[in-house]
Amino acid sequence: EIVCCNHTLNTEDAIYSELDRLHGENIDMLIVQCGTYSYGSAMMKIIEKFEHTPLLLWGFQEPIIEGFIGLPLNSLCGLNMYGSFLEKVGKPFSYVYGRVDDEKVYKKMRRTIKAVEIKSKLKTMKFCIIGGRVPGFYLSNVDEIRFRHEIGPEIVYYSIASLLMDADHMDEAKVKDEMQAIKGEVDEFTSTDEMLEKTARIYLAIKSFAQNNGIDAYAIKCWPEFQALYNCSVCGVVSRLNNEGIMTSCEGDISGLATMVIQEMITG
Repeated sequence: EIVCCNHTLNTEDAIYSELDRLHGENIDMLIVQCGTYSYGSAMMKIIEKFEHTPLLLWGFQEPIIEGFIGLPLNSLCGLNMYGSFLEKVGKPFSYVYGRVDDEKVYKKMRRTIKAVEIKSKLKTMKFCIIGGRVPGFYLSNVDEIRFRHEIGPEIVYYSIASLLMDADHMDEAKVKDEMQAIKGEVDEFTSTDEMLEKTARIYLAIKSFAQNNGIDAYAIKCWPEFQALYNCSVCGVVSRLNNEGIMTSCEGDISGLATMVIQEMITG
C-alpha cells in the first residue's frame, strides 16, 4: 500500500505537517524524493520522527533545457546533503538516482522494498531448535537476545526426548499413509520399511509440533542422538521439510537457518 501526499512540498511548514501525517500512518518504509535542493531541517525532522523506519532517498538527474546554463533541479545536491546528514547520525539508508521513467530506479526500489518486507516478516517468525547444536559446532549457537533484536525471530526449543516420544505415539494410520506418500515421491526406494517408518514418524512429529506451536523453521541436532537412540538418521526428514518450504538446517545451525529462510523468501 502506497501512502502519498500527491503534491510538491516546498515550505518547511508543509513538510513538517506531511511528516506528522505520515508518522500517524505507521508506515513500513519512507521514500523521500529530492525534487530540488532541499531544506536541511527537513531531514533532521525525518531522523527524529522515523528513527527506526527504513529510508530511501530519490534524486533526479538534471534535465537538459536548451539555452539554460544553470541547474534546473539541483536535486543531486539535496540528495548528497541528506546522505551526509544520515551518515553523520548513523542512520542507515538506501538511495536511487535517476529519472521517473528509468527502469533501473524501480529495480533497485523493488529490491529495497523486498528487503524491508523480509526484515518485517522475520520479526514475526518463530524458529525452533531441536536438541541444540551437535558436538564441536560452536558457531551454530547464537546470542538469543541479540539474535531476536537484530534479526527478528524468537527461538524456542523441542527436545529430542520429546520428539522421539511424540514419534512413538504417532497415529498408526497416519504413519502408514505417510510411508506410502514418501515412496510415491521417489523413483527408486532402497531403504528398509523399518527406516521408512521411523522417518515418517519423526517427520509427522515435527510437522505436528510446528502446527501446534506456530513454528516457521527448524534447526535440528541431527547426530549423534538419533543414531544412538532411534537407530536412524534424519537427512530424509530434513530434505522433505525444506522441499515443502519449511526451512530446516542441519547440526542445530540457527544462523545458517536464518540465511536459508531469507533466501527462500527472496527466491520462493
